[in-house]
Amino acid sequence: GFALSGPIIKNKLAFFTNFERLNQTSAVATIHPESPVFSQFDSVSSSPYKGYLYNVRLDYTINSRHSTFLRYASDNNRAFAPVENNTLPSDWRVNKNDVYQAQAGWTYSIKPTLINQLVFNYQQIANRSLIPSAADCPGCLGLGGAQIRVTGSSFRIGNNLNAPQNRSLFRYETTDNLT
Repeated sequence: GFALSGPIIKNKLAFFTNFERLNQTSAVATIHPESPVFSQFDSVSSSPYKGYLYNVRLDYTINSRHSTFLRYASDNNRAFAPVENNTLPSDWRVNKNDVYQAQAGWTYSIKPTLINQLVFNYQQIANRSLIPSAADCPGCLGLGGAQIRVTGSSFRIGNNLNAPQNRSLFRYETTDNLT
């Protein structure tokens, strides 16, 4: 990633921005110790995670008593991972998260010992739990099929019961603090 900041107009307008990327692949063992019959399905599968973080902020000094700021941030990530231990990858989920936030604030120095700050915040959170595709899980036994569980074992293949699932949250918050 990177970070970059500095003045745009000396003693008036400054900025800060950064970007981060996380690319991670874990190895997950799927094992079925309860029944030796299922030992032929024991495997080690990759569980990739990709994340992107971005921020930008502007600070503006109007005069010695008034200042403002604007900020935008996003966090976007995607993972292919098991929901429970000891399940084959066709029963895993693809989890996608997209979070966006914007803030604006105004600070007023009423007198040296009394400050008022007004901040407006907007946030959107979207979470999707999806059924894996052939690109996520090439050659996976049971991929795209109904979930099959064998009683007395942890053998489980097919679509996870909790996918697909979608959640979207929107938050609007205004805060006024007098200190």
